[in-house]
Amino acid sequence: WHSGRRCTLINKDKSLTAAFKNGRLYLTNSFLCFERSKSITPKNLVLALRNINKVEKAKPYPWIPGGGMAIEVTMIAPEKTYIFGA
Repeated sequence: WHSGRRCTLINKDKSLTAAFKNGRLYLTNSFLCFERSKSITPKNLVLALRNINKVEKAKPYPWIPGGGMAIEVTMIAPEKTYIFGA
């Protein structure tokens, strides 16, 4: 995970055209980090591993074929869910 893994942060609360943010996902001993690419202002996401409640395989939208190409990260505090697609 030295150079991160390409992925897309999916926000299901926004319209389909604004829901996808491309970037890289990094895993350290203490954090799960998402670094946005092609962003004028840095809007990176840093999630402390101690605040993660569960990580599951997910299917972000029902109309996408297959069993799911995303992971769903559920946080304890603040209670929020993040979806990272491949």
